[in-house]
Amino acid sequence: MQPRLPVGNVPEWLRSSAGDVVLRRPRPEDVAALASHVGTEAGWLSAPEGLLADPVGLLDEYQAGWQGAPNRLGLSLVVADPVTDRLAGMVHLSRLGDDGGLWVSYGIAPELRGRRIAQRALQLVCAWALSSGGYLQVLLDIPVDNAVGQRVAERTGFRRIRRDRIVVKKPTKQRHESWIYARP
Repeated sequence: MQPRLPVGNVPEWLRSSAGDVVLRRPRPEDVAALASHVGTEAGWLSAPEGLLADPVGLLDEYQAGWQGAPNRLGLSLVVADPVTDRLAGMVHLSRLGDDGGLWVSYGIAPELRGRRIAQRALQLVCAWALSSGGYLQVLLDIPVDNAVGQRVAERTGFRRIRRDRIVVKKPTKQRHESWIYARP
Protein backbone atom coordinates (compact mmCIF):
# COMPACT_ATOMS: atom_id res chain seq x y z
CA MET A 1 0.00 0.00 0.00
CA GLN A 2 1.14 3.55 -0.74
CA PRO A 3 1.64 6.02 2.12
CA ARG A 4 -1.18 8.52 2.18
CA LEU A 5 -0.76 11.99 0.75
CA PRO A 6 -2.43 14.85 2.58
CA VAL A 7 -5.56 14.95 0.41
CA GLY A 8 -6.47 18.47 1.50
CA ASN A 9 -3.21 19.67 -0.05
CA VAL A 10 -3.97 18.30 -3.54
CA PRO A 11 -6.36 20.32 -5.70
CA GLU A 12 -9.21 18.36 -7.27
CA TRP A 13 -8.66 20.20 -10.56
CA LEU A 14 -5.59 21.77 -12.24
CA ARG A 15 -5.45 23.48 -15.63
CA SER A 16 -2.27 24.55 -17.39
CA SER A 17 -1.81 28.26 -18.00
CA ALA A 18 -2.05 27.58 -21.75
CA GLY A 19 -5.30 25.68 -21.15
CA ASP A 20 -4.02 22.69 -23.12
CA VAL A 21 -4.18 20.07 -20.36
CA VAL A 22 -6.40 19.45 -17.34
CA LEU A 23 -5.72 17.22 -14.34
CA ARG A 24 -8.74 16.30 -12.25
CA ARG A 25 -10.10 13.89 -9.73
CA PRO A 26 -11.41 10.59 -11.22
CA ARG A 27 -15.20 10.43 -11.61
CA PRO A 28 -17.76 7.67 -12.27
CA GLU A 29 -18.08 8.91 -15.87
CA ASP A 30 -14.50 7.72 -16.44
CA VAL A 31 -15.53 4.05 -16.18
CA ALA A 32 -16.54 3.92 -19.86
CA ALA A 33 -13.18 5.31 -20.96
CA LEU A 34 -11.35 2.89 -18.66
CA ALA A 35 -13.43 -0.01 -19.99
CA SER A 36 -12.56 0.91 -23.58
CA HIS A 37 -8.89 0.25 -22.81
CA VAL A 38 -9.26 -2.97 -20.86
CA GLY A 39 -7.77 -5.85 -22.80
CA THR A 40 -5.90 -3.56 -25.18
CA GLU A 41 -2.50 -2.13 -24.40
CA ALA A 42 -3.68 -1.40 -20.86
CA GLY A 43 -0.34 -1.23 -19.07
CA TRP A 44 -0.43 2.56 -19.30
CA LEU A 45 -3.30 2.59 -16.78
CA SER A 46 -0.84 1.69 -13.98
CA ALA A 47 -3.36 -0.72 -12.57
CA PRO A 48 -2.67 -3.32 -9.91
CA GLU A 49 -2.79 -6.87 -11.19
CA GLY A 50 -6.37 -8.13 -11.40
CA LEU A 51 -8.03 -4.71 -11.77
CA LEU A 52 -7.45 -4.25 -15.50
CA ALA A 53 -10.40 -6.54 -16.20
CA ASP A 54 -12.61 -4.59 -13.77
CA PRO A 55 -13.01 -0.90 -14.75
CA VAL A 56 -15.38 -0.19 -11.85
CA GLY A 57 -12.91 -1.72 -9.37
CA LEU A 58 -10.10 0.23 -11.03
CA LEU A 59 -12.03 3.48 -10.62
CA ASP A 60 -12.66 2.56 -6.96
CA GLU A 61 -8.90 2.07 -6.52
CA TYR A 62 -8.21 5.43 -8.18
CA GLN A 63 -10.76 7.14 -5.94
CA ALA A 64 -9.55 5.48 -2.71
CA GLY A 65 -6.68 7.90 -2.36
CA TRP A 66 -9.11 10.80 -2.45
CA GLN A 67 -11.03 9.31 0.46
CA GLY A 68 -7.89 9.07 2.58
CA ALA A 69 -7.87 5.28 2.28
CA PRO A 70 -4.64 3.34 1.76
CA ASN A 71 -4.40 1.97 -1.77
CA ARG A 72 -1.85 0.58 -4.21
CA LEU A 73 -1.48 3.63 -6.45
CA GLY A 74 -1.30 6.69 -4.23
CA LEU A 75 -3.44 9.64 -5.20
CA SER A 76 -4.72 9.44 -8.80
CA LEU A 77 -5.59 12.22 -11.21
CA VAL A 78 -7.17 11.94 -14.64
CA VAL A 79 -5.38 13.67 -17.50
CA ALA A 80 -8.40 15.05 -19.34
CA ASP A 81 -8.93 16.62 -22.72
CA PRO A 82 -9.51 20.33 -21.94
CA VAL A 83 -12.39 20.60 -24.44
CA THR A 84 -14.26 17.28 -24.12
CA ASP A 85 -13.14 16.36 -20.57
CA ARG A 86 -12.56 12.81 -21.86
CA LEU A 87 -9.94 10.69 -20.09
CA ALA A 88 -6.64 10.91 -21.99
CA GLY A 89 -4.37 9.44 -19.32
CA MET A 90 -3.63 9.03 -15.63
CA VAL A 91 -1.18 10.55 -13.16
CA HIS A 92 -0.46 8.93 -9.79
CA LEU A 93 1.16 10.78 -6.88
CA SER A 94 2.80 9.05 -3.93
CA ARG A 95 5.25 9.62 -1.11
CA LEU A 96 7.58 6.67 -0.81
CA GLY A 97 9.98 7.98 1.80
CA ASP A 98 11.05 10.88 3.95
CA ASP A 99 13.13 12.51 1.22
CA GLY A 100 10.71 15.44 0.77
CA GLY A 101 9.94 14.13 -2.69
CA LEU A 102 6.74 13.43 -4.52
CA TRP A 103 6.91 10.29 -6.68
CA VAL A 104 4.91 10.56 -9.88
CA SER A 105 3.91 7.91 -12.39
CA TYR A 106 1.84 8.58 -15.47
CA GLY A 107 0.44 7.03 -18.60
CA ILE A 108 -1.25 8.34 -21.73
CA ALA A 109 -3.76 6.42 -23.85
CA PRO A 110 -1.96 4.84 -26.82
CA GLU A 111 -4.08 6.65 -29.43
CA LEU A 112 -3.17 10.03 -27.91
CA ARG A 113 0.59 9.58 -27.65
CA GLY A 114 2.99 11.74 -29.61
CA ARG A 115 1.10 14.96 -28.78
CA ARG A 116 3.25 15.90 -25.75
CA ILE A 117 0.27 15.42 -23.41
CA ALA A 118 2.47 13.56 -20.90
CA GLN A 119 5.03 16.36 -20.95
CA ARG A 120 2.40 19.04 -20.33
CA ALA A 121 0.71 16.99 -17.58
CA LEU A 122 4.07 16.39 -15.91
CA GLN A 123 4.91 20.11 -16.11
CA LEU A 124 1.59 20.90 -14.45
CA VAL A 125 2.18 18.40 -11.63
CA CYS A 126 5.69 19.78 -11.07
CA ALA A 127 4.47 23.39 -11.00
CA TRP A 128 1.94 22.51 -8.30
CA ALA A 129 4.19 20.12 -6.30
CA LEU A 130 7.23 22.41 -6.15
CA SER A 131 5.27 25.55 -5.29
CA SER A 132 1.99 25.25 -3.39
CA GLY A 133 2.35 21.47 -2.89
CA GLY A 134 5.34 22.04 -0.62
CA TYR A 135 7.52 19.24 -2.02
CA LEU A 136 11.30 19.58 -2.34
CA GLN A 137 11.53 17.51 -5.50
CA VAL A 138 9.50 15.42 -7.93
CA LEU A 139 10.79 11.92 -8.71
CA LEU A 140 10.15 9.48 -11.55
CA ASP A 141 10.99 5.78 -11.94
CA ILE A 142 11.31 5.01 -15.67
CA PRO A 143 12.23 1.57 -17.05
CA VAL A 144 15.62 1.53 -18.78
CA ASP A 145 14.01 0.30 -21.99
CA ASN A 146 11.44 3.15 -22.09
CA ALA A 147 13.31 5.69 -24.23
CA VAL A 148 10.15 7.73 -24.85
CA GLY A 149 9.50 8.09 -21.11
CA GLN A 150 13.09 9.14 -20.58
CA ARG A 151 12.77 11.84 -23.28
CA VAL A 152 9.56 13.11 -21.65
CA ALA A 153 11.37 13.40 -18.31
CA GLU A 154 14.36 15.19 -19.81
CA ARG A 155 12.19 17.62 -21.84
CA THR A 156 10.33 18.42 -18.61
CA GLY A 157 13.50 19.40 -16.76
CA PHE A 158 14.23 16.18 -14.89
CA ARG A 159 17.75 14.88 -14.50
CA ARG A 160 18.76 11.25 -14.24
CA ILE A 161 20.18 10.55 -10.77
CA ARG A 162 20.65 6.78 -10.49
CA ARG A 163 19.87 3.35 -11.86
CA ASP A 164 17.78 0.94 -9.77
CA ARG A 165 17.46 -2.81 -10.09
CA ILE A 166 14.52 -4.47 -8.43
CA VAL A 167 13.74 -8.19 -8.47
CA VAL A 168 10.01 -8.66 -8.89
CA LYS A 169 8.78 -11.30 -6.46
CA LYS A 170 6.64 -13.20 -8.92
CA PRO A 171 7.07 -16.79 -10.00
CA THR A 172 9.15 -15.59 -12.95
CA LYS A 173 11.50 -13.50 -10.75
CA GLN A 174 11.78 -10.94 -13.54
CA ARG A 175 14.17 -8.07 -12.96
CA HIS A 176 12.89 -4.55 -13.31
CA GLU A 177 15.61 -2.05 -14.07
CA SER A 178 14.85 1.63 -14.14
CA TRP A 179 16.35 5.07 -14.13
CA ILE A 180 15.38 7.38 -11.29
CA TYR A 181 14.87 10.99 -12.37
CA ALA A 182 14.53 14.04 -10.13
CA ARG A 183 13.41 17.59 -10.61
CA PRO A 184 14.17 19.94 -7.72
